[in-house]
Amino acid sequence: MRYQLALSAEDITDQVWKDFNGFGLLRGEYILRKAGIYSTHPNARGVIRGYLDRVCRLFPAQPVWYRFAELEVAEANALAGVDHILPNERNPVVGLRGVRRAMRYSDSFGAEIDAILPCLRDHSNLGVIVPFVSDPTEVAFVKAELLRRGVSPPFGMMAEIPAAILRLEDFLKLGVECVLIGMNDLTGLVLGIERGKDKACFRHPAMRELISMARAKTTAYEVTLSVAGYIDRPFLRMAADIGVHYAVLHYSSLKEIFPGKFPNLPEQHNLRAIKEKTKRMIADFEANRISLAPRAGHKRGSASD
Repeated sequence: MRYQLALSAEDITDQVWKDFNGFGLLRGEYILRKAGIYSTHPNARGVIRGYLDRVCRLFPAQPVWYRFAELEVAEANALAGVDHILPNERNPVVGLRGVRRAMRYSDSFGAEIDAILPCLRDHSNLGVIVPFVSDPTEVAFVKAELLRRGVSPPFGMMAEIPAAILRLEDFLKLGVECVLIGMNDLTGLVLGIERGKDKACFRHPAMRELISMARAKTTAYEVTLSVAGYIDRPFLRMAADIGVHYAVLHYSSLKEIFPGKFPNLPEQHNLRAIKEKTKRMIADFEANRISLAPRAGHKRGSASD
């Protein structure tokens, strides 16, 4: 098993990336959350495009996977330029997020695709990953939106909902080239626990069985299988034993996973800072929700929107 790097809008140095076999996950939502803007904001194209271009140039001969923005409703509401302000959800973990939001508001999703189009055309090593899929129609939708714009990049999907692994052959038949198991969400949904809180649960027999199932199915289709999440070394050993191709390691977790190997990590606390910034933005938004409702260019959603 080899290692790839997961980035949450960190600007890394060459001292770090040379230890990895490419970037297995660029989390689009953190690029937006760091900038404080939604994909429909006038500046979003430049922000997303500039970041992707810099990363792709670091790894011209290695895969770089961009995951489309994975935002909960409260997170999206607080970003400048968001075009649909929606009611808060009772359970955002299974709410209107990932590809579900993309399909509900396809024009907004199109703005994100348009932002990365020049990078897809300029960098053959750049692929895309669809988040939070549960049905093959969702993958078909994203592939169609890309083809409509004249591009067909390397295509991957997150397997973080149990249905995605149980029906994995149906997704692979659509031309999925990379399956990335998101351990945080998958463990929470399988075991009924809060996502990402107990790393030991990643090694639960049910999780091992699901990963093994995904390994068998991806092997039959000669598709890459990766795992990501806030994982630890015992889980890495289990994943290697199962035969997973790549472990995608978060930049913010490198010091914990490899003690002493990375003494100086620029922007080591970037992820924490973005999360704190998002919390402040959500609190500010909620405090001013009534006054923000009539802002020009925004639409207030309803429960049926």
